[in-house]
Amino acid sequence: MMDKDEASLVPLVVSGNKPLVYLAGPITGQSYAQAVYWRITAAETLAGVADCLSPMRGKYHLREETNIRMFYEDYKANPSAILFQDRFDVNRADVIFANCQGAAQVSIGTVLEIGWATAQNKPVILVLDEEDKWHDHKMLTESCWVFRDFTEAVIALQQLVSIG
Repeated sequence: MMDKDEASLVPLVVSGNKPLVYLAGPITGQSYAQAVYWRITAAETLAGVADCLSPMRGKYHLREETNIRMFYEDYKANPSAILFQDRFDVNRADVIFANCQGAAQVSIGTVLEIGWATAQNKPVILVLDEEDKWHDHKMLTESCWVFRDFTEAVIALQQLVSIG
């Protein structure tokens, strides 16, 4: 049985009849906590209006990682598994919320996910640092609704997916 602290690190995945939001963002180079905490915050904030899909679901075995590698050899985090799950999630999501704040390097996966989404005319909300040297590129910023503040971006996402 997990203790309270461990339970708080479990990536949220919910399902229902609400809009689906895919929570994209850098994972490689992040600690497990860094990779999941903002996703949990977003999912909890959106709980009444949207369901969230996290690419970190099923990756609890990485909970001790302080610097997540690009790929692992296990069946949950090898290149094929990551590509298959993430593409499946982007395809079924109604909107993509991509948080690139705090990125230590270019997140190729996040850029690819934004590309998949925009090719399907899905809305993408992109959150960047004020001085983002990795993702502040016109090919991204012109195809996304860009924010420099995480809280403002989540509020905008709530508004976007709310009915009424």
